[in-house]
Amino acid sequence: MATRAVLLALAVVLAGWMAVGIRSAHREEAAKRSTLLADPALPPRAIAGAHRTFARAGELNPDSAPELYRASYDIRTRHPQDAIGVLEDVVAREPANVNAWAFLAQATARTRPALAARARRRIRELSPLRARR
Repeated sequence: MATRAVLLALAVVLAGWMAVGIRSAHREEAAKRSTLLADPALPPRAIAGAHRTFARAGELNPDSAPELYRASYDIRTRHPQDAIGVLEDVVAREPANVNAWAFLAQATARTRPALAARARRRIRELSPLRARR
């Protein structure tokens, strides 16, 4: 009887874990779609809605992808300043994340040339082939 109770409890925990994973995957997909639909002419209300999508995608998600989607979105909608803080947080946690460094180089190219140069150097260190493009 105790074995059945333990197995039932384990099944409930695993089902919950899978449900959270599935929800996170759907939210991340929604964030990715928002990034692909980014348009500089979007009104502030639409941008705020997209930011909520990115925040929901990041809930209970250890991956930095939703943060990178948000940064890409901010860059594409001509709000690179909004992306910089997010990207600095990602590269601080994940110094080998070449995508985060690439977005950081792009976001800071006009406003913070020293940081953009540092990001480009880091890209060359992490991915010499990518840096040649």
